[in-house]
Amino acid sequence: MERFKVTIQADPCAFNIYDANEDDTITRDELDAIFGDGEETQKLAESLDKSDDLI
Repeated sequence: MERFKVTIQADPCAFNIYDANEDDTITRDELDAIFGDGEETQKLAESLDKSDDLI
């Protein structure tokens, strides 16, 4: 099991900051916008993906 240390410099209670299209889901594209498109973001997305669809 991989572990990630994520530091976000915004109000963590303001979900809409991360959910740009306000669909109540933080998508892979939204993760890329926050963390950049890279291998570590891919690993983070895979570990957070509860529905196994990597959206």
